[in-house]
Amino acid sequence: MPVAAVPNEPAVAVDHGRELKQGAMANAIAVLASNFRGIFTFLVARILGPAVLGTYMVAWAALDVISRLGVLACDVAITTFIARAEATGDHSRSRSLFRIGVSLIVLQCALVAAVAIAVIHFAGEKLRLDPELAGALSVMLCALPGLALYRMSTAVSRGMKVMRHDIFSRGLTDSFVTTLTFLAAVGVGWRTFAPEIA
Repeated sequence: MPVAAVPNEPAVAVDHGRELKQGAMANAIAVLASNFRGIFTFLVARILGPAVLGTYMVAWAALDVISRLGVLACDVAITTFIARAEATGDHSRSRSLFRIGVSLIVLQCALVAAVAIAVIHFAGEKLRLDPELAGALSVMLCALPGLALYRMSTAVSRGMKVMRHDIFSRGLTDSFVTTLTFLAAVGVGWRTFAPEIA
């Protein structure tokens, strides 16, 4: 018995201009909201002094460099792979790529953080690291797997053309939640590492 040919489903027209406008608007709001991070910096300098702020800023810059070594640009690569899978409608592949990418990056960054903390602890004096900076960097390195998870999740969201999350993660959480956590840490009495904990 002959099988009737099934006509191809009509392709859904995608308005790329509208998508770009929505993504640009969400990104602009996130950038504006993230500028409130300056409140955190101002409070650190005002409450704990410029020396503590300087130590925090140097530790943050070192953490940023170390995190690049941990991530190894996998967050950039996953955006491309997720976008290709979503373009073909292969959602199961997107999910598996996300799980593999997140597992790999979090494990990789946990190992990098452990090695970096060990180097700071055992070779800090030989490297002539300031003890306050070594302590601050060690505390901040504990957040490296979480930072990697954030970067990977952001990359996956961009590959899926979802940009609204940036308003909450980069805009609100990174500015307001960090500031509130800092104030709570100072209130509890953890003044030494309050910026790093935040």
